[in-house]
Amino acid sequence: MFIAKTDKSILSIVLTCALLIAAIVFLSFPELTQGVSLWIDVMFFSFLNVGLIVALVIGIKTKNKSVMLFSIIINSALFVVGLFIIFVNIFVNVTI
Repeated sequence: MFIAKTDKSILSIVLTCALLIAAIVFLSFPELTQGVSLWIDVMFFSFLNVGLIVALVIGIKTKNKSVMLFSIIINSALFVVGLFIIFVNIFVNVTI
């Protein structure tokens, strides 16, 4: 896939939005994962956090200051929320 240099700065924002939508969809339909182990949730949010780190690195490498600032703030906040969800799921898995 060819992305022009001017569109590379947008890639971080698009990736962040796509990961946020994936998390919202995953959390919106708990009945789909009702009989599945809670470790599936942990793995999903772990992969989601890896994607947020990738989006953060792409955003930091851009020369556009507003995209860089947006990437740092939003990706960091979503990363912390994802870590919180992972730790809650691990706590629930261990205590059950």
